[in-house]
Amino acid sequence: MPVKYYPGVSNTSDPATVASRVFLCTRADVPEETVYAIAKEVYGKIDRMNTKDPGLDHLNIKEIAADLPVPMHPGAEKYFKEAGLL
Repeated sequence: MPVKYYPGVSNTSDPATVASRVFLCTRADVPEETVYAIAKEVYGKIDRMNTKDPGLDHLNIKEIAADLPVPMHPGAEKYFKEAGLL
């Protein structure tokens, strides 16, 4: 985590941290169009989120869609393919 996010601390170097991947989960029975709309709304604006919250500036949309620990919902897959991320 960059030390720039902690103004006023005496440490001047970036501390080592532990991180985990961030992804949205849903049930398989949620309609495809619902998951597609959510994915488009959230992931389609990720660049805007990065500028509003400096803690999110490391998010990379291409990495979010890769190597998921669970199967991708068809609605999310539709969005990621349409966006050229799959």
